[in-house]
Amino acid sequence: MSESAPKAEPAGTMTRKRILRLLFGGALVAAIGSAVKPVWDFFHPAGPPPPIPPGSKIVAGEVGKIPPGSAKSFFFVTRPAMVIHSKDGQWHALDAVCSHRHCTVGFRPADESIVCPCHGGRYELSGHCISGPPKEPLGQLDVEIRGERVIVTKRA
Repeated sequence: MSESAPKAEPAGTMTRKRILRLLFGGALVAAIGSAVKPVWDFFHPAGPPPPIPPGSKIVAGEVGKIPPGSAKSFFFVTRPAMVIHSKDGQWHALDAVCSHRHCTVGFRPADESIVCPCHGGRYELSGHCISGPPKEPLGQLDVEIRGERVIVTKRA
């Protein structure tokens, strides 16, 4: 009774076992990469979107659709922006890109503040930072009410 030992394959030969190892190894690398990339992007954003060109104008909304104590987000050319109708009837418009990590900020009606969801930075309606890591204020934009239209302008 002679047992034959498995034959050694010559170097460089592609066996089914080797092909399966390569396929599963590639799938594992792809799975790990797809899980790590969003986390990496969150902590290392690509950078701010291009600035709004001076003199740009946009109709951001209608007066009747933005009641006091609310805000409307919109894209101003290539950047997120927001127009806020405060409870006291004043209108404010700001660049909605956080000066810390370039995340898009949002309006919090309860205390009429602007909050960055990435690291908890808070801004007042003028755009100045109240708390958190941001050191620079949000960019201010001009607001003009013409009839029922809310027009936002970037100063030249």
